[in-house]
Amino acid sequence: MDANLDSSNIFTNPKHAWMFVDWSPGMSTYTKDARIGTQMQYVRAYVAGSKLLAELGDAATSAKFAAHAKRVADAAIASYKNPKTQTLREHLASQYTRGPGIG
Repeated sequence: MDANLDSSNIFTNPKHAWMFVDWSPGMSTYTKDARIGTQMQYVRAYVAGSKLLAELGDAATSAKFAAHAKRVADAAIASYKNPKTQTLREHLASQYTRGPGIG
């Protein structure tokens, strides 16, 4: 997954894989909305990985995954947050302003 993030932790899709977040318009092709949705799914995956590692007793690696999840979420917020709506996009749920699982 990390290979799909640029140096500022933004999802870039360097291999130009088919994008799919949802069947909603603009979410199943290479669009800004699909890139944002994919980025937030990456955040969810890093958070889930952190929790799984914690359950397995690997606190050090769990902390690394949690920190990376926060960096990836923060990058999305810095790059995509709409100051007018306080969301990443006008039609995405406001839960994405902080990133799922990010405190």
